[in-house]
Amino acid sequence: MNHKIVFFFLLFFSLQSFSQDTTALNPKDIYVKENLVYKTADDSIFTGSVEIHRWTNNVLLAKEEYKDGIIVLFTTYYNKSMKGIPSRKTYYYENAFFKKKKENRLDFDGNIDSTIYFDENGDKTLEEFYSENKLVYSCEYKGGKKNGKELCLSDKNGMITNFYDNGKKLK
Repeated sequence: MNHKIVFFFLLFFSLQSFSQDTTALNPKDIYVKENLVYKTADDSIFTGSVEIHRWTNNVLLAKEEYKDGIIVLFTTYYNKSMKGIPSRKTYYYENAFFKKKKENRLDFDGNIDSTIYFDENGDKTLEEFYSENKLVYSCEYKGGKKNGKELCLSDKNGMITNFYDNGKKLK
């Protein structure tokens, strides 16, 4: 009997401490120092989530997710709904401070409308657009200019492919 009491006692406290670690913080609960994010409460490097709510009606506007003091995901939400439907998800390189890796734009149903990929210098490398979860446009970039294959799928003309070199269309 004593073993059961001790077990439930330990289970209760472990669940309580686990739930405290997963609670999202407010922006005022963190600060940035030397390109790392810290918790204000104990000055420790922050791993977890920060939620940004509208002050008038508490609707979720954005959520930031950090790992070892570096942002890994920033999600903005459609503010038409209390449900917190994501409108854009920006993924970051885990070894660099605020360097975008990929950005997804989402429709109201949560499907991806477009995806943009970035290299570690912040330059766009690939842009893709989707319609009904099917790729309809894709273009490669280098140094901020179209460079490589551009693919466009249209109802009228079918698949159109163009090639670019340093921003100039090849014939």
